[in-house]
Amino acid sequence: MSITTVRVENVTVSYNGKVALYRAKLELKSGSIIGLVGMNGSGKSTLFKVIMGFVPHKEGYILIKGNAYKKGTKAELGCLYTSI
Repeated sequence: MSITTVRVENVTVSYNGKVALYRAKLELKSGSIIGLVGMNGSGKSTLFKVIMGFVPHKEGYILIKGNAYKKGTKAELGCLYTSI
């Protein structure tokens, strides 16, 4: 049985008034291996930066193991690598 470990729902990120990510959705389940591919400038790095808390998001939410998540600390992010 797979349990959702990371959920990104309708996340929007802007840099200097330009939208870099618009209403992004992502669901990672425990035990899965994924790859994120896309064209240059499509928001791949921005998505990971917002999950890690390096850049703020304007809309939407991020849940890590069911808990609302604002900014990643080394300890919090480390638990993802050991438990996914």
